[in-house]
Amino acid sequence: MLFRTLIRVKTATDAATDVTDAVHEALRECVIKEGTCHLYLPATTACLALNENDALLLRESGLTKGEKEM
Repeated sequence: MLFRTLIRVKTATDAATDVTDAVHEALRECVIKEGTCHLYLPATTACLALNENDALLLRESGLTKGEKEM
């Protein structure tokens, strides 16, 4: 079984955007209870990093915390 959804995120340059809530919402809509969740970024200048949402980590990486705008 396959479930596919599109999550659109508005971002700022050099900002980290937390998409956790959007991914959780997509998983809640899915009828599949077990499996793997794949996140795909079609943009060539995008980056997906899996980190704790920690202010010190963001500051050390030179990023700012972006607004949660979806």
